Amino acid sequence: MSRDAARDRRPGQLLGASQVAVLALALLLANEEVQIEGSAGWAANLPTWRIEDGWLLDLFWGGRPMTGYHVYIFSFVASFVALFFHFPFAFFWRWSWRAETRVLASRSHCSG
Repeated sequence: MSRDAARDRRPGQLLGASQVAVLALALLLANEEVQIEGSAGWAANLPTWRIEDGWLLDLFWGGRPMTGYHVYIFSFVASFVALFFHFPFAFFWRWSWRAETRVLASRSHCSG
């Protein structure tokens, strides 16, 4: 196999490996959620701070309390998503404003 043919296959292999890694991390995070929140759900029995009332909670959280656990886990997930969409820059060592706008457009499309 020529070097060019091997180089053409590499992006597909990296994408496949990235997808497997993301799937494994998603399964681990989902299991962590089940183990932490338990049958009560929404961190009801966790020893963490919480804000119970407020119109912003009604708007953004559906009236449920905001807990320290949820602030930190949502921050982690948002950071992970941002890093995931920037993986191609790390793999291929190429960055441009055009590519960055595509990343931002992909993130906004996925979030809503």
